[in-house]
Amino acid sequence: MAPDTAIAVADHVDAEDIPEKRQHPARVTLRRLLHHRLFLLGGGLCLIVVLLAVLAPVITTVSPYKLSMRNKFTPPGTDFVFGTDNFGRSLWSRVVWGAQLSMFIGGAVVLINAVFGTAIGAAAGYFRRLDNLLMRFNDALMAFPAVLLAIAVTAVLGPSVNDVIIALGIVYTPRTARIVRASVLVLREMEYVQAAVAAGAGH
Repeated sequence: MAPDTAIAVADHVDAEDIPEKRQHPARVTLRRLLHHRLFLLGGGLCLIVVLLAVLAPVITTVSPYKLSMRNKFTPPGTDFVFGTDNFGRSLWSRVVWGAQLSMFIGGAVVLINAVFGTAIGAAAGYFRRLDNLLMRFNDALMAFPAVLLAIAVTAVLGPSVNDVIIALGIVYTPRTARIVRASVLVLREMEYVQAAVAAGAGH
């Protein structure tokens, strides 16, 4: 075939016949999320809350704990954006600083939940001797309502931010541990795991 004819044939190759480059799953997922309106709306609201919490010392001029009985029940205005409560405290300052405290507590609880829940669930799912002991303890904690158990733990430890974090961590860790245990039980019975054990692989 002449070179000119070969070039002409190549130019007429349908683009659909050429296989597309396979994209990374993370990139595909990110693209889908960026085209999801509810995700963008929720992400935007979360970003606003994060910015308010981070910039709390800058965007507030009044302490959230400052009392001013002369200014109680003041309506929203230039001095008090959200008005004041029955003790004259600025509601704007209390909302912004409260967002910062809520984010700190929530992040700490999620971290405790992820670390200890994953460790307990993985140990219960992988080591058969620990499974029954750890899961019965988990069942005992999950038998109580979450809020009631958190209040009871806080009453024992004391009213402080650190104790609230510990109490919420104790409440929600068993739920994560049970989910992780179920996943580990499935993975433990996979063929490649069984093959590795048969080949003499240890823990």
